[in-house]
Amino acid sequence: MTDERKEWICPKCNVSNDPDFTHCRICGEHNPALPVPEKKCTSCGYLASKETCCPVCGSNYFLQL
Repeated sequence: MTDERKEWICPKCNVSNDPDFTHCRICGEHNPALPVPEKKCTSCGYLASKETCCPVCGSNYFLQL
């Protein structure tokens, strides 16, 4: 089985980034292929978009960003 995910290129500084990175490793620009986080878990700080409970800690309390 091959991994189909590819590295992404930062539109701001043109640096190649690992597919797991949500932000550029050099300048911090958000990966444009990912949804922009809309809320933050109050327990662990995970940035989420559409989730109803945190995939990291299981909390269902979020703060809107």
